[in-house]
Amino acid sequence: MRPSGFWSYARDDDKDLNKALSNLRIRVERRIRVVLGENATVFQDVFDIRTGDDWQQMLRKELNAASFLIPVITPRFLRSRFCRDEVLTFCRIAVERGGQPSLFPIYFIHDREFDSGASDEVVDTLRVYQYFDFRELQFETEERVVDREIHKLAEAIERRLHLTINEGRAMRGSDEVTPAPTTANRSERTWMAGDKAPLRVRFVGFPASVASYLTYGVYREGKIYEVTRFDGNGPSPFQVQDDRGEPFWVTKKAFRVVE
Repeated sequence: MRPSGFWSYARDDDKDLNKALSNLRIRVERRIRVVLGENATVFQDVFDIRTGDDWQQMLRKELNAASFLIPVITPRFLRSRFCRDEVLTFCRIAVERGGQPSLFPIYFIHDREFDSGASDEVVDTLRVYQYFDFRELQFETEERVVDREIHKLAEAIERRLHLTINEGRAMRGSDEVTPAPTTANRSERTWMAGDKAPLRVRFVGFPASVASYLTYGVYREGKIYEVTRFDGNGPSPFQVQDDRGEPFWVTKKAFRVVE
């Protein structure tokens, strides 16, 4: 299936900025095609929804089909019911399919709440991902500087799509993947205060919401992770690298120590 993205943005921002977001979407889409070597698309409502289409049904269909989401963060975006719903719906669909959401946020206009650390379901979800900072870049007059950052975004998307393909092979039982150990051949236990530093832990899942799940990193159910750091304190006593290679101090409730 051809890769496809979803451009999530506040339409009023695009109107007030003389279609700056639409023009950026076109440049991003073209660069993604070059990096991937195929005609990938990035859906945008004003270009892809025609007169007479059921726009709500069309948006749901495109979110369901999207390989990745590019949210353009602005104050309007974070306050838009439709934009917020696009982020949460995309994440929910990915998790329900047993995968991990692929989000590539573009931070376009400063938002005080986003930077303040205040807790909000959508903001918490977006903060997990490394954003591409266009707050000053949008005023850059040297086009090659902008092109370089767009290229970095396209390469990040290519890496994530490649990882997703490999994850899909693993879930289908590829011979290249070693099955996760079970209690039949390796003992597991919950971590207790005072224990020695564990070498490995297995992800058993977060019982909380999708937003909370994303806040603690991207992990695969049943997979064993190497412990990279350990302090033995609090609800998150050890650190591992998640499936994107990001280090996280992980909660002991979601992991079991592997002996």
